[in-house]
Amino acid sequence: MAKSARASRIKRNNAALRDTVHKPVEEARLARLSEKLLEVAKSDEKAPIVVRKTEKEAEDGDKMEVEQTTSGASSAAAKRGKAFKVRRHRKASNAMVFAGVRKRKSVGKAMAKKRNATK
Repeated sequence: MAKSARASRIKRNNAALRDTVHKPVEEARLARLSEKLLEVAKSDEKAPIVVRKTEKEAEDGDKMEVEQTTSGASSAAAKRGKAFKVRRHRKASNAMVFAGVRKRKSVGKAMAKKRNATK
């Protein structure tokens, strides 16, 4: 969980860090990214785009569009469903139980009757 920042001292320190440390780092990162984007844009203008079709793609082009959407969508949905499982948080149970406690613990009405009969 995140640390709270209620105290004015913590807020002031975080603001100073944002201005002095994090801001220059973010600006440098943005500058590097913009340089890369400019290089990619310039190189894309020079290079012609060549599109090649393989034999499999040519065969797939002959099929109906309806068949492609139904078969592809169901398999993709099935893969996605298996990939994401909801994991619930469980409290850790203590494994060590003393013998005296185990004898005193009753489970259900049958155990309660049995315990009362022995007394």
